[in-house]
Amino acid sequence: MIYGELKDTYREILDEFGVQYTVFEDYSKRSRKGEFK
Repeated sequence: MIYGELKDTYREILDEFGVQYTVFEDYSKRSRKGEFK
């Protein structure tokens, strides 16, 4: 499980090795930008 932003470089490495992962973006950061109302 990954909390926050997953950089493309890290995503490529995880995918290359077949690692299963779930990304949970930072709700508070996104809500401050007005993406959630």
